[in-house]
Amino acid sequence: MRKPQTRFWIDARGETLELHKEKTCEYIIDNLEDEHIKTKMVETLYPIVKEIRVLEKPDTVAICYNPDFISRGFIEYLMQQKNVSFERTEK
Repeated sequence: MRKPQTRFWIDARGETLELHKEKTCEYIIDNLEDEHIKTKMVETLYPIVKEIRVLEKPDTVAICYNPDFISRGFIEYLMQQKNVSFERTEK
């Protein structure tokens, strides 16, 4: 006997995306000078964020992203999945 199926549709016709919207968060990355850590971070985040900048502060990066597409929590989740140790700095 087959289980009954339920279908639902999400109507997003009224939604508008603001492509120019941008937020920035800063992180202190442990061992940022290590090429292996930089490569893991860039491979993980580069396709989904606007910009990754290495700041003058030691081991600090600024990540610019569009909050309509991705959240800060998801960025942190992806870095945790790749075993990149970080600490968020509050602006």
